[in-house]
Amino acid sequence: MCGILGLCLNAGKIEENIFLDALNLMHHRGPDAEGVHVNSSKTISLGFKRLSIIDLSDHANQPFYSPCKNFILIFNGEIYNFKYLKKQLINKGYIFSTNSDSEVLLNSYIEWGNKCLDTIKGMFAFAILDMNKNEIFLARDFAGEKPLYYSDHNGCLYFSSELKPIIYLNGNLKKLNSEQIINYFSAGYVSGDSSIFSNIQKLPPAHSLTYNL
Repeated sequence: MCGILGLCLNAGKIEENIFLDALNLMHHRGPDAEGVHVNSSKTISLGFKRLSIIDLSDHANQPFYSPCKNFILIFNGEIYNFKYLKKQLINKGYIFSTNSDSEVLLNSYIEWGNKCLDTIKGMFAFAILDMNKNEIFLARDFAGEKPLYYSDHNGCLYFSSELKPIIYLNGNLKKLNSEQIINYFSAGYVSGDSSIFSNIQKLPPAHSLTYNL
């Protein structure tokens, strides 16, 4: 299942212990391993809870770094055609150190940018920190099988596989969405790209989001 969590601040510094506590709220999604990346200025943090499925080795743990360290991936899901894409990328000169679909996904982004979504097939929610462009790229699969919530609040970006970690990181985002509460109790689900909280959205299926840092 796996779980991803990200935080980007425009002021102040990330408190790493609080971020780790927020990440641990998703321990049930990935009990096999966890990882956290915090940049040197402590304004960006990426967290991952892993459920090992394809490559069980520690080399496939996340956050997953490109060899140049300029691209960092956190990824929940599975890329069905990763073996086919891996052959294409090897022909283009890429060298792989794991058997994971995560490494194939990251290299697909490095090679094709956001056009990688035209080539990958699978179920996924992922985030890539692109330090060359000073951006974070988020994407969700065509069917929306893997969840991805986000909030752009006061110039800060929060995103996660679940709502709880976002609320833990910023209690001011806990304002309920009265319209969606009515939808939930009448239809049994929250509609559209909204969530049960007013200031937190769902990235819709088959959509991506580029956040300029």
